[in-house]
Amino acid sequence: MQFHINEGVFTLPNGVLDNSMNMLMTGHSGLDLSLIMTRDRLEPGETFERFVERQTKAVSLQVSDYQIAERHMLKSPDSPETTAVEFAQQFKQNGQTIYQRQRTWLLPDGARVLVLTAASTAPITEAQKKQWGSICASFQPRSQ
Repeated sequence: MQFHINEGVFTLPNGVLDNSMNMLMTGHSGLDLSLIMTRDRLEPGETFERFVERQTKAVSLQVSDYQIAERHMLKSPDSPETTAVEFAQQFKQNGQTIYQRQRTWLLPDGARVLVLTAASTAPITEAQKKQWGSICASFQPRSQ
């Protein structure tokens, strides 16, 4: 398997699965959000909807005051086989309120999942939501 990262490419043995996480620091971009990208896979026989439910439940058990403010199922106009769900959520962790927007894509192979999370300790503004929407709309999945 070829494993691509910004810095280069690794050749890994067959069977290695990518469940990595990337933390993108927005620095001087004006976005003022933390961006976290995680990769996962559906369990055997699991539907995308069930995966989302399982992950949501796991988060709700790890934090307090978990709330989902919005939830939208989405289809990519450029890639109709790519399904996504987006949440606006908030919760308390270590006594601090965290505000998030999270988009989870089922990738074209029907087994891999990519999750992009924007997080802040302040409510996410309309300008940030607009930038977030642009980032999500720019995603172009690659087949494995």
